[in-house]
Amino acid sequence: MSDIEEDIKIIENYLNRSVYKEKDNNFFKGSGWEVVDLEIPQAMANILAERKQDKAKIKELEEALLKVKNKNVELFIHYKNSVPAQKVKDVLTEIQKEYNKVQEQFDCIWNKKVKMITIDINFKSFLQCNSN
Repeated sequence: MSDIEEDIKIIENYLNRSVYKEKDNNFFKGSGWEVVDLEIPQAMANILAERKQDKAKIKELEEALLKVKNKNVELFIHYKNSVPAQKVKDVLTEIQKEYNKVQEQFDCIWNKKVKMITIDINFKSFLQCNSN
């Protein structure tokens, strides 16, 4: 199987030597050449020209893709140590829950202490009132 580039060179060489380039197509038509025979080389030339344009566009797109890939790598390196916002929110939510538990425990202990102090004060007041 031959390489496409080799086939293209063969076609280009054929077209360079081809009679279709002649200015006086009437000469060829009058000499038994069919119009189709003259259109085929022109179609080949058109296909090759479009292929060259496509190759140039592909190269341009590959270069643009490479730039995008490089930018993605830069962004990845820049942000690889960052923490997603949702993860931060989740951690803050857990911290808030723990804080609320501790606050409830504190409130419970505080309320017990306040009650004990109040009872103690009331008892002392009661004792003082009864001792008089």
